[in-house]
Amino acid sequence: MIEMDRQKHLEEILEIEDCEVREEESYYYDDEFIESLGIEKEEYRDMVKKYSEIYFKETVYIPIDDENINDKFVSYLYFDDETVERGKNMLTEFDEREYEKNPDLKRTYFWRNNYVAIGADEDEYIFISKETKEIFMYYFADDIHKIFTEGGNREKWKWIKLGDNFDEFFDKLYYIED
Repeated sequence: MIEMDRQKHLEEILEIEDCEVREEESYYYDDEFIESLGIEKEEYRDMVKKYSEIYFKETVYIPIDDENINDKFVSYLYFDDETVERGKNMLTEFDEREYEKNPDLKRTYFWRNNYVAIGADEDEYIFISKETKEIFMYYFADDIHKIFTEGGNREKWKWIKLGDNFDEFFDKLYYIED
C-alpha cells in the first residue's frame, strides 16, 4: 500500500467523526511508548498520537489465518491510559495464576510487562506484544451470553493472532459495504 493509499484506507475504515481526539497528555502514549509498540508508518503513528479512541465503520473486519475461525469484526481501539491499566490488571491475574500453579517460577510478570491492551471489552481484549510487536485478540469463544455464567472458565477464552505488527494489522483491515 503506497502512502497516499494508506490515508484513503483510514478514511474507508474509520468513523472519523466518532473518534475521540486526545484532550490531555497521556501517561503512556508518548513517542517512546508508540515506538516501543512497533508502530512505524507515519499515518498510524499520527492516528495513535491524535486519538484516544478510534471507531471503525460497522462492517470492518480483520482476516484470520485459520479456516476454523471466521474473520473478526473490529469496532474500536483505545489508545488511552485506562485501557492500558485495565489490560495490565487482567494480565497480572494471568501471571499470578501461573505463580500459584508453579511457586518456583521467578516472578517476572511476563504477561503484564510484555503486552499492552489497545482494546478491552467484557468479551475480548486486543493486545500488542512489546517483545515481538505482534497483535493478538484474547476473546470469549462461546455464546456471549454465557460470559456471565462461565466467564471465569478460562478454557472458554482463546488467543488468536491478528497481525505480525500494528502496521500490518491496520493494512489488513477491510470494509464490506452494506
